[in-house]
Amino acid sequence: MKPILLEIICCPSCTGLLSSTGESTALVCQNCQAAFPLVNGIPLFNQPPPEMIPSEKIARGPELGTPWRQANWRFLKEQVEQLDRQALILDVGAGRGDFAAALEGRVSVALEVYPYPEVDIVCDLTQTNPFQPASFDAILLLNVLEHVYDTHALIQNLSKLLKTGGKLIMAIPFMVKLHQTPVDFVRYTHFALQRLGDKSSLQVVH
Repeated sequence: MKPILLEIICCPSCTGLLSSTGESTALVCQNCQAAFPLVNGIPLFNQPPPEMIPSEKIARGPELGTPWRQANWRFLKEQVEQLDRQALILDVGAGRGDFAAALEGRVSVALEVYPYPEVDIVCDLTQTNPFQPASFDAILLLNVLEHVYDTHALIQNLSKLLKTGGKLIMAIPFMVKLHQTPVDFVRYTHFALQRLGDKSSLQVVH
């Protein structure tokens, strides 16, 4: 398990401190004794969605894939370069580590709803929040929001995890084919994204 996690996670039921068992098979709340399994060192706070089809690992990079994917890389690189080198970054919907190379040398936590080998923590943030408030300097939400049914709950919960002055860096396709079905739900205009930010006390900078 990534060491930084024990500094920023807590029991989602009572916010108590979590510690690992002697056999390292679970995290246990020191307050309410709730237990959360560790699978290959990855803490699970939710079970993976039963309808989800796990993704295959595909080589990703700044010069690989469609022009849209390459634009994603350029956008992420520009945004990450503006962050302090010590900024703690949460990559929500990290998948198979599609953008891991862009975060190399950074302090980051990869979150997914499925225990891929590339992720650090498994959690559905629309249902459960195992993080202490104001834990992150930046949160990445890249090509994820279209796969989230309860988008309002997600954005509101992410806003609570940002430190004062923190950034939510988001990209979402507007015109693209159905993908990763059956978990492909929405397309947003920039007007809708502005409204999402307003309702979650986030100031849209760009």
